[in-house]
Amino acid sequence: EETAKLPIYGDDPRNLKQQKHFSAAPISLGDRGEGYLYIILRSSLYDMVENRLGERYLLSALRNSLLITVPIVGIIGLLLFALMTKRLSHLTRVVTEFGRGSHEERASISSKDEFGELAGSFNRMADTIEANIKALTEADLQRRDLVANVSHDLRNPLASIQGYAETLMMKQNSLKLRERRQYLEVILDSTRLLNRLVEELFELSKLESSEAAPSFSEFPLTELAQGVCQRMKPEAEKRGIRFSAHITQERCPVMADSSLIERVITNLVDNALKFTPPEGSVELTVEIHDRRGVLRVSDTGPGIAEADLPRIFNRFYIGDESRSRSRRGSGLGLAISQKIMELHGSSIQVQSRVGVGSTFRFSLPLAG
Repeated sequence: EETAKLPIYGDDPRNLKQQKHFSAAPISLGDRGEGYLYIILRSSLYDMVENRLGERYLLSALRNSLLITVPIVGIIGLLLFALMTKRLSHLTRVVTEFGRGSHEERASISSKDEFGELAGSFNRMADTIEANIKALTEADLQRRDLVANVSHDLRNPLASIQGYAETLMMKQNSLKLRERRQYLEVILDSTRLLNRLVEELFELSKLESSEAAPSFSEFPLTELAQGVCQRMKPEAEKRGIRFSAHITQERCPVMADSSLIERVITNLVDNALKFTPPEGSVELTVEIHDRRGVLRVSDTGPGIAEADLPRIFNRFYIGDESRSRSRRGSGLGLAISQKIMELHGSSIQVQSRVGVGSTFRFSLPLAG
């Protein structure tokens, strides 16, 4: 006989989908025969008690979980809040210091979240503002220098004109004809100097504001340089300076504004003649190198100190104060020449040794 597997489950009359423990016993029904008494041992009261015990267990487990979880979440939240507050406080301090004038302040947050993006945006903005402030400061210094230099350059010829004109007025009856002519020549020279200074200032202003856009056309650089040589030779002979030209036989066609490039060559040659002593030499060279037309102007003048080389293209730079004003000129020639070359996508380079001389050089790409 096979032993039944305990416990044995039976159908629950109240819920046919469930089976519960039961007990069955034979009973006599009198005249109606015999039957069985079928009793469900796990009653609804038992189910209710079991459900309540389950609910209590769940509530207890939930309560215990909350007692453990809430402090942990709170601690983590406080740590995250402290971290966020620290970075926010750092950004606030940096922005405040920057606003007070400490333009070198930068945010040191490198994370890849919103704080990192905000810090990066602020740093880029601060770099731009600092660069603009430096540019404005430099522009203001240049403006002050320009006003000071223009005032100085205008004062001298104006004082000469006024002084000699007043002398002519006061002594017009006692001055000899030769003396009058002498005074008038001084006045005329001062007037020419003023006119030249005003024209160069106007020209430089136009170049810097891009009003004088270059008119590009193809022309031979050799012929332009030869023309400048012929025009400047009498001035060199008058000063007792040997002026020679070494110009390549090739045509050397370039694409540029011929009138502006002629101005550059003239300025370089004129500058070399001014600073080269009598019996010195000035040499102009044109050659082709690496598909570019290269022009050089060399002189045997006093040379330029190495510390002064970065400043020679500044407006009104005149170098050694011991030199006479007539030799220095207005101090705008090199500034104008450099600006013209910048408009052509090039620049003027200079090599110089004190007591030996200087060489100015620029190049233009060949046309075609």
